[in-house]
Amino acid sequence: MIWGSFHGLYLTQLSADGTKAIGDIIKLAGNHLEAAYLVKKGEYFYLFGSSGTCCEGANSTYRVLVGRSKNIEGPYVDQEGGNLLNESSGTFVVRSNLGDNGFAGPGHNAEIISDSNGNDWLLYHGMDKKSRN
Repeated sequence: MIWGSFHGLYLTQLSADGTKAIGDIIKLAGNHLEAAYLVKKGEYFYLFGSSGTCCEGANSTYRVLVGRSKNIEGPYVDQEGGNLLNESSGTFVVRSNLGDNGFAGPGHNAEIISDSNGNDWLLYHGMDKKSRN
């Protein structure tokens, strides 16, 4: 199980029936991330998290960052080699459009799916910068 919300992202093993934690608690990422999502592709585990502010309309800074590791317990590093335990780390996956058009606050990814052509799709939320609702 992976959990956390702006106080670090953590991992622990669950019992076979999934009702209790039985493993050590391992910190995977720093306090700048929430909404953990983990996927394995090839030989790497990819840890996605959201960072910034989600609810300030067009001024929202929410974005999705990622790091990868060959070990589920980490360390997870971005493409520059920065460890996700560092508050300034994470490779951008999606962020707000620049300017007054497009979408703000994309993040809190909920699923990654692959289509029949092998393309990966990331599901996340965001808001139209022009919307007043």
